[in-house]
Amino acid sequence: MKYRAVGRLNIHLMVGLVLLSVVLTALSSVYLWNQYYVNKELEAPFDHLTSIVQRPFYRNCPKIYDDHDDGRSSNRAVQFTPLPSNFPPIFMISARPEEEVDPILQSWTNVTEGNNFTINIFNTYNMSRDYRNRKCRVSSWKSRLFGIYQAFFRQFLQDHPSLPYVVSIEDDVILMDPQGFRREVEWAVAQNIDFYSLKQNQKDTCLYTFGTVAQLFSRAMLLRLLNDVSNDTYCRLPIDMCIAQQGPWYVTQRPLVRHVGTRYNPK
Repeated sequence: MKYRAVGRLNIHLMVGLVLLSVVLTALSSVYLWNQYYVNKELEAPFDHLTSIVQRPFYRNCPKIYDDHDDGRSSNRAVQFTPLPSNFPPIFMISARPEEEVDPILQSWTNVTEGNNFTINIFNTYNMSRDYRNRKCRVSSWKSRLFGIYQAFFRQFLQDHPSLPYVVSIEDDVILMDPQGFRREVEWAVAQNIDFYSLKQNQKDTCLYTFGTVAQLFSRAMLLRLLNDVSNDTYCRLPIDMCIAQQGPWYVTQRPLVRHVGTRYNPK
């Protein structure tokens, strides 16, 4: 009996060691698979693990509008009141010639339509044309765009040392719903949210996944994207993926803006 018990124990021990070896081999394979993308300076499968794990806790979307309120005004020109002095400034990140940007600006600044937003232009033409990547082994559009946004963040923080929020938009974005845009910006600021996307997802979700079409940044978020981003992240991830990685964040559920253009590449 004693020998049988010892034999069974040895068998169980061997089975346990085999299972442990299989698990360790599988984990090692997964790690090497992820590391392959990292070494190639590409987005890796584990990059968004933290935000994915947190998503179930963000199942309920924020309630910004009343049930009977569609968020829009039947007469925007009459009901649109001047923006409060503490409304976050809006910057358009643009490398396009002025004549290409003017038609886009009209949707934001045409007072006869009730859209009295002031748009500041952050011109990136020379920056985009002369960009040189000294951080990464591979020069790519995503790292160039990341660098351009970081330059904008630095300039904003320097020029506006006391402003807690800023809105950035791309130079091919038309404003569709000025009342809703204003309301959601003011709601996000009141909630002390670090990041809020003002471009509706194609999917039926209120969680941010990608895109830099139109968004609200807190000052703390700008500092994080400047100071806490490693060279590895800068070289591998587009800026929107880096932002999503630090989430989850909310995104509007309404068509506040419309993305109408294509990427402009300075020569």
